[in-house]
Amino acid sequence: MTTSTKTARKGDKGHHVAQIQQILINEGFLTATAKSGTTNADGIFGTATKKSVLYFQQTHIGKDGQFLDDDGIVGKGTWWALRNPNGDAQRSGLEGKIPEGLSQARNDMLMVALGEWQKNVREIPNGSNRHERIDIYSNLVGKASSVKGPPWCAWFTSWVAQESNQGEYLLGKKLGSAWKHYKAAKKLHLWCDKKDGGPVPGDIFVMLYRDENGKLTFRGHVGFVLRVSEDGKTINTIEGNAGNRVKVGKRNVSQKNLVGWVRADSNLGGWTSGLVGAKSTDSDGTR
Repeated sequence: MTTSTKTARKGDKGHHVAQIQQILINEGFLTATAKSGTTNADGIFGTATKKSVLYFQQTHIGKDGQFLDDDGIVGKGTWWALRNPNGDAQRSGLEGKIPEGLSQARNDMLMVALGEWQKNVREIPNGSNRHERIDIYSNLVGKASSVKGPPWCAWFTSWVAQESNQGEYLLGKKLGSAWKHYKAAKKLHLWCDKKDGGPVPGDIFVMLYRDENGKLTFRGHVGFVLRVSEDGKTINTIEGNAGNRVKVGKRNVSQKNLVGWVRADSNLGGWTSGLVGAKSTDSDGTR
């Protein structure tokens, strides 16, 4: 089957939309189309398809090695990622290195997160949201391999925060969604809107979809801030369910659906800035 490169957005119909939907279904991102409520690729670019495209964009890198713009529109860059949704094409090639000068709580969280990255945790098979480590994050240990797991980025951050804090949950309990991270952090006064402050290594970044009216919706993506550039405009991250794996990545703070930060603690000063580069001599740097 020839893969289209025709730009697609909400409201479009046709074979090229069905191709997008089928890839999203295969990779575990689309569970229901807007019209039929089934997992069939019906060729109708509705609300469910747009949300799935947004989540795919937030969790996949393009040909340039940076995360895709999360605009819900399937253009040239997103088509490339849809054709290369996992494996070597989705490896960032970045080094995992914690900055100096962090508080103990922040350093410990990043150490645990990097430990999972070093284990090369990835979905097996692709699109299943399952792996012996992923099952630990999302409470699926012992479930039959035929059971499909949930999107696991938030399960990963919640588990890491607990593991690094002697079994105590940062946000009160284990949470499986970006929205719940956002709401719990606000309630516990651990939240910082992007407009009110920049990222700090050890923060949990939160991305939430906005509807056509700009209102936040319940779906999104989360991960850890690993490093921050000197100008504060770019971050290195450690995040789960990114290209179907635990990944060290690179994101622009300007991404419109990135809404803010969960603060591990109030100790924000003294850390060294600067992003990591590629690490070509060690396979740990290719995830």
